[in-house]
Amino acid sequence: MFPALTLNKILLWQAAITLVLASFHQSAPHRPELHPIRPHLEKNKILICPGFGHIANDYNGQNDLVPSLIQQGWDRSQIHVLNVNTSDWLNVFLRGMTDVLFWKGSASPTRPAFRWYLELVAEEMRKFRIENEDVKVILIGHSAGGWLARAAIGFLSEEVEGIEKRIDLKNVAGVVTLGSPHMAPPASVFDITRGALRITNEIFPGAYFAPAIKYITVMSCSIKGQGLAYDSYLRVCGVGDEVGDGFVPCCTGHLEGSIKITLEDVGHEEYGFLDHIQQWYDVMMEQMVYSMKEVAVDK
Repeated sequence: MFPALTLNKILLWQAAITLVLASFHQSAPHRPELHPIRPHLEKNKILICPGFGHIANDYNGQNDLVPSLIQQGWDRSQIHVLNVNTSDWLNVFLRGMTDVLFWKGSASPTRPAFRWYLELVAEEMRKFRIENEDVKVILIGHSAGGWLARAAIGFLSEEVEGIEKRIDLKNVAGVVTLGSPHMAPPASVFDITRGALRITNEIFPGAYFAPAIKYITVMSCSIKGQGLAYDSYLRVCGVGDEVGDGFVPCCTGHLEGSIKITLEDVGHEEYGFLDHIQQWYDVMMEQMVYSMKEVAVDK
């Protein structure tokens, strides 16, 4: 038993280090014209859900997602990034180590390892409702933040033992994922989510709350599995010789029933860059205009 636990710990920490080191930025491209936001969206919000190892500031740089959305016409007050710190990600391992189901690879996202992230999403949604009870929120999840956003609106739309916070689905306009792995790795590959992604897919498969809630999956499929990309693809899907965004393989980046947008020549950290956002932003807005209307979620 002890050798296996030691190996799992090593794999978990190696995966965490790889995820953090995989982040990179390129020089800022030209800035497009500022587009005015559509009037009926002025009281609505965007909530950015950071990927594994990322923090809120990673999306606020000169050429990152927040300023790119502002360039499209959104007011800064409408854009919120989930307040995740580097130390928060240690919860996945520190809290997971005390959970038997985590070690067995059968831990739901509502278990200690990822519960804190789901609660952060629910808390932001609660704050939005205080400002405007009828607010509609677009959740944009980058990397692991995409499946965690799905898990949050799924599990916390119902009563969960040990979790007081809830998410009212009528306030969710849609979920947009950028380079997110939506498929759990095969049984032959060590699952660094320790079952959380697999269980999310089992209980809330595909675009589960569609059409009331819009699901858009954005994935780049042009970087071959070589070097770090090979190792990352192998860890995510069990096959290193794939194509993807350099970190997440394309074969895991879309959901059944989602609106699928496949990009070329976009790296894992580049989906929000000004040169690339137009490849998915207009589709997002076209879909969200309809979702902003009051529609009952029937599930």
